[in-house]
Amino acid sequence: MSTTTRASFPRYKVKEDNAMMDSLIYTAVFLHESLDFCSESILDGLMYQILKAHHLLRL
Repeated sequence: MSTTTRASFPRYKVKEDNAMMDSLIYTAVFLHESLDFCSESILDGLMYQILKAHHLLRL
């Protein structure tokens, strides 16, 4: 199991601590690490969508 956390990806900034965001980011990183063909650009796209949802929905 991966030990990746939000702190492992400092370029994805969320001002407040948020368990939902941590879970979504962990899931995206886990998928990235699990899929050998998954590139950094795909991970960046997933993170962008997560952060966009956070901003729009204020999770």
